[in-house]
Amino acid sequence: MDHRTLILLGTALEIAGTFLLAVEAIKLPNLQFFREKILKVATLKINPVIYFVDKETPETKAGEIWFNTMLVFFIVLGLSIAYAGLRLSGHSLSNAWLRFASIVPGSTWIDILVAIPTTFVLLVLASVVGTTAYTIPVIMLDGAIAVLSFIERHTASGVIGIFGFLFFFVGAAIMSYVSWVSV
Repeated sequence: MDHRTLILLGTALEIAGTFLLAVEAIKLPNLQFFREKILKVATLKINPVIYFVDKETPETKAGEIWFNTMLVFFIVLGLSIAYAGLRLSGHSLSNAWLRFASIVPGSTWIDILVAIPTTFVLLVLASVVGTTAYTIPVIMLDGAIAVLSFIERHTASGVIGIFGFLFFFVGAAIMSYVSWVSV
């Protein structure tokens, strides 16, 4: 392994060990409060529960508006990410259009006919990018809740403190080894 990889691994283990030792020092009710009142509430606000109903119940106007609003939000978010990617890479929309126009031979009518399905594909890709950008924080919040639930189950027996000390010790040993070898 490269020495940078070992340093990264050692630092990550030290951080994880320090976190687990801190969790052992934090009282369990405080940890439960953080998980129940902050993380779960944030997850419910970001990712609301969907209730399925039978087909005989007509969909309400509010449900249609909510779906359309979220779809537009995902498309706008995806287009914003795509535009930011273009700008950060030193390109612009006009440069992208000029490249597109140079690829498609023919008159302006052919450009228009090709641009219509291309715009549709761009909107679909933008909604996929926007949905992905929305899903990542939801998964991270669910993962944080799962990790805190695991910690709560095992903190009473002291296992978390032992893990924390072990992680910290291994991370410090790796960092010491790397600094010893690099001398």
